[in-house]
Amino acid sequence: MNYQEKIAKVEEAYELVLSGSSFTHIKERLSESGIYQYEIDKILSKCQTLFFEKFEKEIVEDLLNKHQNVRDNYILHSETYEWLTNSGIQKIRNQVNSSIYERLRNGEQIESIAKEVANSFYTESEILNKLQCEQEKDKINEEKKYESTRKYWILQSALSLILGIFNIALSIKFNTVLHLTLGCIFICAALINYIMVDPKMK
Repeated sequence: MNYQEKIAKVEEAYELVLSGSSFTHIKERLSESGIYQYEIDKILSKCQTLFFEKFEKEIVEDLLNKHQNVRDNYILHSETYEWLTNSGIQKIRNQVNSSIYERLRNGEQIESIAKEVANSFYTESEILNKLQCEQEKDKINEEKKYESTRKYWILQSALSLILGIFNIALSIKFNTVLHLTLGCIFICAALINYIMVDPKMK
């Protein structure tokens, strides 16, 4: 199936949805036409995108104001209306999330934000739980990052110490100033690297 054929099928599916067909019926119809499943999935996905774009504003307003204008004014299958409603709810939740993160960046407290932005589709307790989980996740990630950095500097310190001892041993054996100097440099580097293991030791 070439690009133009796919576009034609998307438009056909979209018109069927607007005339009251369900996504299930459209999927079966496409399958009966001999279209591969992965192409059917792409066609339906694009059709759903167009469908939601058409009704996005109206369905969100209906949900927030407890109206049923979309259901009353359009001939939609119960399955597609349910899908549209669920997509509208997800849109509302995404908008709330965007508002939350913007206000957090502005330094507002989590509890006050949750109270102000909560609605019937995204409760205050849900918002608080989500933010607390994200904070815990961030904390774990920071700890992992710290531990990784710590191991790196421990390794660097150990390598520098080994090189320092090795060069000092060579300076004693061969009585060379160069190896003594290098040994001192590496040992100093080992101490510096060890200090880098924990920022609190700086």
